[in-house]
Amino acid sequence: MDLLKPTNQGNIPVELSGFSAIPLGNKVTLQWTTETETNNMGFEIERRDKYGDWKKIAFSKRIRNIDP
Repeated sequence: MDLLKPTNQGNIPVELSGFSAIPLGNKVTLQWTTETETNNMGFEIERRDKYGDWKKIAFSKRIRNIDP
């Protein structure tokens, strides 16, 4: 399972410190924690369809500023 998909080259503005996917019926709850977020507006949530293509299904805004 691919959990993270880089969308650009170079430095990534987020240092991910934890990630979990918890299934509940036909849904999955995603939870993550970060150590740092530099110039991060939020997180795009994507799901791979049955053809292997990634589709955006949600966007989670940044809750707080935790720049180093």
